[in-house]
Amino acid sequence: MIWEALVLVLAVWVLFLLLAMTLLTQSGGAPWTRWTNFLSGRIAAERRANGLMRELLSVGQYQQLTRHGYIEVTSPHIPQRTYRIPGAGGLVRVYEQGTRLWICASSPWTRSQMAMSWSCTS
Repeated sequence: MIWEALVLVLAVWVLFLLLAMTLLTQSGGAPWTRWTNFLSGRIAAERRANGLMRELLSVGQYQQLTRHGYIEVTSPHIPQRTYRIPGAGGLVRVYEQGTRLWICASSPWTRSQMAMSWSCTS
């Protein structure tokens, strides 16, 4: 009795898999194509952004970003002020005469956008 139920469940499972495979092949793989196009586009965009970041950042800034996860930029207008820009996005820390302040980005930026925008102002 138990074996018969197990065989029945297995047969239903095989039929389900065959039906799913048939539906996927009839749709021409459109869902998979969209997903792979999205992923390949995202990867290509990240590569371009990283290449641009390497061009715009100095060697020291890029090394600091890869080692510590942030870039420190001194303010061009206030000599005692230093900005610590995180490479992974998020809050930018502002240090001024030993006092630490917090500034939040107005919109979610990528790691490359955050690093480049702050480094270009120095």
